[in-house]
Amino acid sequence: MIRLDRRGWNNVLIFASLTMILLFNGVHNKLLNNEPELGSMHAVFPSEQILLTLDMPGVSIERVGRGWRANPAKQYTEQQLEKLIVAWQAMQGELLSATQAAAYQVNTHPDYVVTAWFAGQRQGYVLQIYVEQTGLLINDIQQDVWLRVDDAKLDTLFIN
Repeated sequence: MIRLDRRGWNNVLIFASLTMILLFNGVHNKLLNNEPELGSMHAVFPSEQILLTLDMPGVSIERVGRGWRANPAKQYTEQQLEKLIVAWQAMQGELLSATQAAAYQVNTHPDYVVTAWFAGQRQGYVLQIYVEQTGLLINDIQQDVWLRVDDAKLDTLFIN
């Protein structure tokens, strides 16, 4: 048996604890497999966040209490703005692989740039949107993913 004094056993316990902590921190991502699968449906906006403002080309939609208002003020009803916000929050897209997205990364100028501001976040959530014949391609800069949204209609997502 190993004969250690009290100080020696304390050091053994400290190093064993540190080893366990490092082991668990390094392995948990591999065990949980948090990476989304290619081709799976992925929400455009994080569902757990509270949307405060949606900045789109030409208009900014802001939360006012339980309702919404457009800035600059146009003749849109609160129901139209609510419908537009719900469409954005419910939108999901197919996750593209890096090789599929590489074809679109050549185009450096997106057709639209949309910035969402969430409660408690200091930076906006920026989406670059490319319009193609079959739908929309969305470059989610924060998560570094590309999404293809096939059934999106521009008139339900943008105010003209």
